[in-house]
Amino acid sequence: MPALTVTALQEKARLLKLAEHPTWLSLLHISGGKARILDPNFQLGEPGIGAQATLEQTLALLYGAEAESAVCRFPARQLWLARQLGMPRRPLAHCSALEEFRQRAPLETASLVFASENLSQPSSMMGHLLLKISGRDAQQRPLAHAISFFTDTATANLPKLFYESLLVGKRGYYTLSPYSEPVARYLAGEQRNIWEYQLALDEPSRELIQLHLHELRQTELTYFFDSYNCATLVNFIVSLAHPTLREPRGGWLTPLDVIKEAKAAGAIASTHVQPASRWLVRSLNEQLPSAARDEVQRAVHQSQPPASSAEATPNGFFALELARAYNRYLYEQGQRTHASWQAYEQQLGALRERSHTGKTLDAGEYKQPTATPPDAQFSVGWREQGEDGVVELRLLPASHRLEDDNRQYFSENALRLFELALQQGLRDGKLRLGALTVYGVESLIPYDSFTQGWSGRFELGWLPQNQADLRSRAKPAVHGGLGLSRRIAADVDLYALAGASAAYADKGAYLSLEPELGLIVREIGGMKSLLRYRYHSRASGQNIGLHSWQATQFLPIDQRNALVFDYRYKRRPGLARRELSLHFKRYF
Repeated sequence: MPALTVTALQEKARLLKLAEHPTWLSLLHISGGKARILDPNFQLGEPGIGAQATLEQTLALLYGAEAESAVCRFPARQLWLARQLGMPRRPLAHCSALEEFRQRAPLETASLVFASENLSQPSSMMGHLLLKISGRDAQQRPLAHAISFFTDTATANLPKLFYESLLVGKRGYYTLSPYSEPVARYLAGEQRNIWEYQLALDEPSRELIQLHLHELRQTELTYFFDSYNCATLVNFIVSLAHPTLREPRGGWLTPLDVIKEAKAAGAIASTHVQPASRWLVRSLNEQLPSAARDEVQRAVHQSQPPASSAEATPNGFFALELARAYNRYLYEQGQRTHASWQAYEQQLGALRERSHTGKTLDAGEYKQPTATPPDAQFSVGWREQGEDGVVELRLLPASHRLEDDNRQYFSENALRLFELALQQGLRDGKLRLGALTVYGVESLIPYDSFTQGWSGRFELGWLPQNQADLRSRAKPAVHGGLGLSRRIAADVDLYALAGASAAYADKGAYLSLEPELGLIVREIGGMKSLLRYRYHSRASGQNIGLHSWQATQFLPIDQRNALVFDYRYKRRPGLARRELSLHFKRYF
């Protein structure tokens, strides 16, 4: 096509303001005015050249002398620009890699897939999001594939990991795999639940998404933990069909944010959940009395149907399903062979057909990730520290604290990334650092006889340390603990942790033993009470034992607002101190 025609197309695109169109910005992975893909071969120049310059470069390639190869490199851009400019599309039959991809991974339906949080892996602490594409091949065989984006986090050096993934970027891995592979890894290997949210897509959107997926396969991607992660990439893909989703609300985009925004925009057509066997065992445990649970456990270990499972009652059905889930869990944990698992499953399946025909277990109604509060929070409040008082501002850009509403999670847990607390003294007028939690995690999984379960906590940063006068000052520190939790009632958890901390004080680094006891009570209307006792063997590095009691009351106002009241009492030989605080918390 003559160069003049290319110039005319570029002028037409400028008049139509195509470079500002949300779909074009999604094709370039631009949000907040910034290109999230750094590969110059994708942006057709340095990432900072802008959407307009990339648009003009793309038109020059697609309708210039290099058109034959350019349409294979940017088939989604060609499709969209041809539609907007009223131009014919060049055929793609000569693009062998593209045609192989379309045949291998047909796209008739697409789903957002959320794998629940895994607190033991930094890259999956807020869950993982991938894209499932499904369709039929030329022989009409059903196929399903997973599009995943991740980085390598196999390191114990957390400061180095956060530095690379936040500031300089890490190599991103964009993969296409049979969908059965991540399902097996998450469900059986890591015991994480999987929720599938099928997207509402029309035919033009499906074609555009499939062609764009191929464009990404040819691109070098850089992973940033906060700004270009699995959630960000998938969100750009979904926004090709639903442009309002390209600029999400808030700052740090998490996997749950993508799903919540898609649901609010009407982009979700249906939902399906695949529960992990460990999670299913625990949830069914809660539906049965202790005697029935003991009976099921004995029966499974003897490979016999539980006696109560033949009863055509809700408890009989739950007992049968608990036996099936526990049988699978034992197999997935390597405690039962495939043959013995399968034989017992067939036995229980036959009993199900005889005694519980037509009954189904809808695990999706038990927990709903989309019902969790937003993943970022800001609080402002007042704290009295004896004769001193401070106004405290606290920002948590990602995830949640232990006092928050955790009813939709697998257990009571907390995850705090780069939480900042600033204090303004009311008496001396000084602004000081209250705390900076670089990484904090706490998981209190109730122990049960079927799946056991350890509880623990870990925290790293500039954390409040008790001084000799019992005032708290932020110091470099790391805390850790391991123990057990028990659910002593339906809404009451009791836990005990053997803990320790390493911190830096005026006289140097020191170690302190910090055992902890706690009680969590979930109350009506989403309210929650926390009672905690901790003993510090060395306060501020001195050989002084310190006892600390803390009572926290969480009072939700609505889905986005809450009040938190906190009382603390500290005592060491010859000195005691009380602290009161009241904070207003806003989720966003």
